[in-house]
Amino acid sequence: IMIDEGPVLKRFGARAKGRGTRILKRTSHITVVVGSGKKA
Repeated sequence: IMIDEGPVLKRFGARAKGRGTRILKRTSHITVVVGSGKKA
């Protein structure tokens, strides 16, 4: 199993006094290798 970084979605969220802040929605790439179960 390998997990790598994927693209990051950048959004703005509301904060106090009319300010905004960045919200990073992170994603990932997951790779799963499935074997046959037999060993030579």
